[in-house]
Amino acid sequence: MITHDSILNQFHTKLIVSEIFFMVKFRLKRCGRKQQATYRIVAIDVRSRREGRDLRKVLGFYDPIRDKIEVKNVPALLYFFQRGAKPTETVQSIFRRKRDFLKCAISKVCKSDNCDDIFKRLLGESL
Repeated sequence: MITHDSILNQFHTKLIVSEIFFMVKFRLKRCGRKQQATYRIVAIDVRSRREGRDLRKVLGFYDPIRDKIEVKNVPALLYFFQRGAKPTETVQSIFRRKRDFLKCAISKVCKSDNCDDIFKRLLGESL
């Protein structure tokens, strides 16, 4: 038997799940020693602090000393991005500087025809 409360609970659950992805950002999380910082690129809730609990552990690494970026989990990056997650300005500028590397990584994983559109939106460029 379907009750009014069960319908409301299903609707409320869908609403919460859809709101979660609007509040997710790709952010840098600091790790490493003093004066030798490295950063992890993580998917994290907007409301949490820099060292807060992340939704997806490691999407990639960024080393500002060597100016090296390494994207480990491209499918997870695309998963969150296609559901509304946005990179912060810092992460977006890192992606822009490492444009060729990122485009190659996305094209290997992306199975749809709109890989270029996804790539441009990830970099914040107009279509």
